[in-house]
Parts: sequence; structure tokens; C-alpha cells
Amino acid sequence: MIYFYFEITKILKRHHTFIFLVATFLLFPTGIAILTKISIEAGEISEGLFLDTVSLYTLKFSQTYLFIPVWVLIFNSQEFKNGHVQKVIFLKSREFYFLSKIVYCLIISFLFSFFGLFSLFLCCAVSGFKDLNVSFLYIVEFFSLFFLSSLALSIFLSLISFTVRSPGISFIVYIGWQFIESIIFLLFYKLYDIKLSWLPLHSIQILFNKEIEKGEGNYRRLFTEFEPLLLVTFLMSVLILIVIYKHFQRTDLKPLSD
Repeated sequence: MIYFYFEITKILKRHHTFIFLVATFLLFPTGIAILTKISIEAGEISEGLFLDTVSLYTLKFSQTYLFIPVWVLIFNSQEFKNGHVQKVIFLKSREFYFLSKIVYCLIISFLFSFFGLFSLFLCCAVSGFKDLNVSFLYIVEFFSLFFLSSLALSIFLSLISFTVRSPGISFIVYIGWQFIESIIFLLFYKLYDIKLSWLPLHSIQILFNKEIEKGEGNYRRLFTEFEPLLLVTFLMSVLILIVIYKHFQRTDLKPLSD
């Protein structure tokens, strides 16, 4: 519990994170609802495919540059830059800070899962479709999928922030990584009909997208459409956590007492 209290307190007490939290809560559901309404009026979403389409939209939207990447890349990297990491190491330990960042990823993943579920209900309310039936199983499945995919992305982004330790450069590295990985994936798929699903960002996308080779994609029901291939995502996340821990233990961060 101490790790949750430590990270939640920082989010609420820091003015910039609290303001961004409020902005995220307001802008995320509103943005999804507006995009959904526009798509419905344009005839791009049918009532039969509404839930799956909006679920996929919401998951993709959360992983755009303005949301989860900001929470992990910018705010984590700031702690290296402003000396917060050194303070925690001096007062606690490297292990404490590392575990607190894992908890931070859990908190961010839960927050966006809640935002995503709220957005789904809001989209249903403004859709104009009267026969939509969101079952309890669908809600549990969607929330679980949102949480796991957000957690996997947060862990990957933590690797970048722990390695680069600069807010601006971390963001640039992420954009560059995403661009290069997309090119590599498309080249192998177009030339050799091979899906490199084990690439970090694509291994996250396959959790909620059955057709990552297509632009629009196809929503995956996590429980009813589970595949052994999805285990790659969890193995990748564990491997990344091990790499972060080993790297952080060897990082030259002198305590403030020096």
C-alpha cells in the first residue's frame, strides 16, 4: 500500500499532473464521443458493429501521443531531471523507486481503463442506437483488455524513460521507435507475408486488434478470442521489467548526500 500512496500522492499534489489528470478525464471521453458521433453520421459505424468498433477506437485513442505516453514518458523522465529519483534513492532505495514505478504503471492503467469504460458508456448514450446491449461479460472483458494493454504499453514506455531520462528526448525516441517499427512490420508483411507480432508495440496491439496489418483493425474479445500468441505480450513485459531493473541498478545516480 505504501507504493500506491507514494505515487497517488505525487499525482494529486503536483499541480501539473493534477491539472493534466482533470484534462484527461474531460478530454478523453469527450474526444471519443465526438469522433464516434461523426463516424455514425458519416455511416461508418453500423449498430451491429457499434460496440466492437467503439471499443477498438477507445483503446487506440488511449495510446495516442496525448494520453498514456505523456503520463509515462514525460512525467517519469521529469523525475530523473529534477532530482526526485536521487532523493528517493537517498531516503529509501533503488528497489523502492523501481517498485513504485511498477505501481505507477498499474495506477495509470487502471485510470485509463476507467476512462475507457466511461467513454464506452458515453458513446452508447450519444449514438442514437436504441437496441445496444452491453452485457456484464462484455464490460469485464473490455475493462480487463484495456487494463492489460495499457499496462504493457506503460511498461514499455518506462523502459524508454528509465534509459533516456529526459522528457523531450524520451518522447522523440518513442515517436522514432514507433515509426521504425511500423516500417519494419510493413516491409516483412508486404514482401514476405510475415507478421512480426513479437515486435514490442505490435505485441501490445495484438491484445486488442486481430488484424494489426490493417489500418482500421478488428477488435479482439480477450476471453472468447484468446490465442496463445497473446502470451508474447506478457513475456515481453516481464523481460522489459527485468531489463529496467538491471539497468537501473547499474545507472550512475549519486545520492544527494554526496
